[in-house]
Amino acid sequence: MAGARARAGLARRRHRQRGGHGPRHLRTDRRSPAPGGRVTPRARERRQGAGAKGASAPQGAAATAAQGSKENKMTLKTMMTGLAVATAGALAAGAASAQGLIDEIRDRGTLRVGVAEGPPYQYIDPATGDWIGLNIELAEEVAEIMGVELQIVPGTWATLVTGLDVDQYDVVFANLFATPERALSVAFTDPYDTYGFHVMVRADSELTSLDELNTSDVSFAGVAGTVEAQYPRELFPEARINELVTDQAGVGFTSVLSGQSTASFVDPGFMRIFRAQNPDAAEGLKLLNGEDELLKPVSLSYAVEHTDQDMLNFLNVFIRDRVANGVIEDLKEEWFDRIANQ
Repeated sequence: MAGARARAGLARRRHRQRGGHGPRHLRTDRRSPAPGGRVTPRARERRQGAGAKGASAPQGAAATAAQGSKENKMTLKTMMTGLAVATAGALAAGAASAQGLIDEIRDRGTLRVGVAEGPPYQYIDPATGDWIGLNIELAEEVAEIMGVELQIVPGTWATLVTGLDVDQYDVVFANLFATPERALSVAFTDPYDTYGFHVMVRADSELTSLDELNTSDVSFAGVAGTVEAQYPRELFPEARINELVTDQAGVGFTSVLSGQSTASFVDPGFMRIFRAQNPDAAEGLKLLNGEDELLKPVSLSYAVEHTDQDMLNFLNVFIRDRVANGVIEDLKEEWFDRIANQ
């Protein structure tokens, strides 16, 4: 009997091992129907709800992205419009600023030019008291082109450049030397003429060359504020400078001839005029360098304020045209001859 029960127990164990009952650790989740099994209404609703939620998330994200893209486009468009308006305003303001002085001169009806005596470029006619000369003639032509009257504003060489800062005149129309130092204060035009300098001493001076000038025994005459006072300091730093406060362009001749100064810088044109007008006095002078070794070749230019670029451009075009066509060279010869023969 006991043997029979043992054999029956063994048979049941073999049956389970062969697959009579599934392994207990592989239980099927009751919430998930078996393949091909029935789906209850509640399970179907849950499944459909889950599907709807899964679909709505991408759609919502797409809608949000589209809205954001639209807003970004609108923001970019607004920014570009604002930038365009700002740029147009800046260009308009710049254009108005660039044309300021020319418009001001035309509205006023007069072109104001600052001058200081420097024959034959600009000087007072002793017979009439009027200003005449090469630069006066060119200034009259500029005023005519602009359709305005010319107003001459006399100044001094010491204050000619600073007169622009206080609005005494619109342009300096003189034989003004365009130097780097002065270019910090004013805007120079293209050169209309160039020249350098002789050094003159008394005819009875023991000095015979430029090499002998750099000593404290030598003094140079020069009008205050001019290169005749500035250049000796640069080239002959040991020499003394007699700065003369005057409007007389020929004071260097007088200072050297009288013995007040040892030497003075003089340009070839001015020397030519002095010899023609004062032949006896010219005999009392000698030059230490010829025209082939002039000191400090320099450009002669007109000047405006740095902000008056419209006027600067206009004057540059005017000068280039008159130089290219030989007009200024012809006027220069005419005026030098005229003043030399007075």
